[in-house]
Amino acid sequence: MLSAACLGEQEAAAPFAASAPRPYFIDPDGRFLLAWHHPAARPGKRHASVVLCPPLGFDYACAYRAWRLLADRIAALGFDAFRFDYDGTGESAGNPEEPDRPGAWLRSVDAVIDAAQSTTASGAIALVGFDVGAMLAIQAAARRGGVDRLVLWSAFSHGRACLRALRALECFGREEHVPEVAAQPDIHAAGYPVTAATAATLARWDIDAIATRPASDVLLVDRDDRPDDAGTAVRLETLGSRVSRVRVSGTADMLAQPVFSKVPLHALDAICDWLNEWRPRREVAARVSRRPLPSAGIARGEGFVERLVRFGPSNRLFGSVTAPPGAQVPRSCVVLLTTGTEHRVGPSRMYVPLARAWAAAGRYVLRYDLGGVGDSAPAPGADENVVYPAGAIDDLREALALVEREAPGRRVIVVGLCSGGWHALQAARVGLRLDAVAAINSPLFVREGPRGAAWLDERKDFIRYSRALRDPAKWTKALKGRLSYRHFAQLAAASAGRALARPLRQVLRRQPGGLAGELEEISVRRISTLLVFSRGDSGLQYFELCTPASWRRGRGREAFAPVVIEAAGHTFRPPAAQRALCQVLTDFVAREEQQ
Repeated sequence: MLSAACLGEQEAAAPFAASAPRPYFIDPDGRFLLAWHHPAARPGKRHASVVLCPPLGFDYACAYRAWRLLADRIAALGFDAFRFDYDGTGESAGNPEEPDRPGAWLRSVDAVIDAAQSTTASGAIALVGFDVGAMLAIQAAARRGGVDRLVLWSAFSHGRACLRALRALECFGREEHVPEVAAQPDIHAAGYPVTAATAATLARWDIDAIATRPASDVLLVDRDDRPDDAGTAVRLETLGSRVSRVRVSGTADMLAQPVFSKVPLHALDAICDWLNEWRPRREVAARVSRRPLPSAGIARGEGFVERLVRFGPSNRLFGSVTAPPGAQVPRSCVVLLTTGTEHRVGPSRMYVPLARAWAAAGRYVLRYDLGGVGDSAPAPGADENVVYPAGAIDDLREALALVEREAPGRRVIVVGLCSGGWHALQAARVGLRLDAVAAINSPLFVREGPRGAAWLDERKDFIRYSRALRDPAKWTKALKGRLSYRHFAQLAAASAGRALARPLRQVLRRQPGGLAGELEEISVRRISTLLVFSRGDSGLQYFELCTPASWRRGRGREAFAPVVIEAAGHTFRPPAAQRALCQVLTDFVAREEQQ
């Protein structure tokens, strides 16, 4: 049974303004794509569409908020703006290991352009592409015989430069406690795979291969942290395009980790100012018949149905429900909470194939954005892009209410990574209606507030000094008086004091307090708890500091004996670590279904 919050046929009932972004699944050739339509502001509608071709992988996770805000601003100028996920990325069908990825991405751009034209009844099109998206925008525009306007932000003139950037991200994005691996044909850029076949296709890309003018007017948006690439402008001018060029700051800050990402206002201003000069001819609209985007808010895959849902107060929260097809009663319900300020696809897009596999096995899965993250609006008066928002538990309460309405009586399991894991544990502790919790690399030290942050800083310093102790050159400097280890001695004393306090509390038979007491509260509520950590994670260190040793040895309180995964890093970027984590979670869900 469809929920009243489901988009699509029931979208008209949602209390949203006419100008609110509208998500759709479009279905070219049986491969559904997720697209968002940001309707043009009225009055001042320009009768033209702007399609935003996003970057790929980790860059898109970092830039997601800025990309959404850019679409909002373009719509405010009077253009219909469209953003989307390429085939095999985000919430579109497929996966990045399939063949012919660049070809599939180009077909995705074509499909969204066609949908934009049929939705708005306008043939006037502009494309905005960033990074790899700029390469795809050039090719898509040229293949169509040219578009009206083209914005290329941080564009590559040849694919080899793109691959160098991906290799650099693979190298510098390696997390602590993840060993370096030998050179391999596949690229794993911060957890997002690029196969050897895809890399080979990208390597052959060259701006000089474009033989058709892609647009009459082109804006090149250069980054201030990289040298300008003259090759793209020269080739476009040779093909007859009028090229404008701006150099802006802030792109690198946008591509920081999602929690630290900043909106590059100078770049957004430059793009919007340039588009604002465009006055499309009204008669273009007569050549395109108007029809709505197909499939609306429902997509069907192999063994699952995926629906886009809005829920909560004023429908301000947004998510995706993946469930078995037809009237099949789900075996259980799983709510996936993402990490930090990444949107609902999860780190490295891990949640999307996991949810679809679980739905094909008969489970109901909800992924959603916290208020102020991704496509969920913040609570009134709250800020966006906050890792631990004050309303996180209220948002989860609304998500659980949606689950209960759609799949009443099923066992409910909440799974979260990093801050999502912390929110899951807190929801269990305060008594939300759920049956089991899986917390992955939960930063348990945040329960101490500022003291927890200080503990984390001390631990990082302790590790750094410990490594230095293994360096003979450091000892030589210390013996000659040129290097002080006084701070290290203080850290070591503090660490030893904490280690001694734990068994002392047990000897004195004091009632468990702190973290141990909170976990006891969850146990008293008969909520099953799975703690998963990567080797060396700070949350694991804090757990070991604050809980009885018997828990870790599987005696007494077995439910709290953590599962430790090797060589995973905090967000499980290595493919082997992702597979291991998904198997641990799948086994846990299956066990809970037997309760």
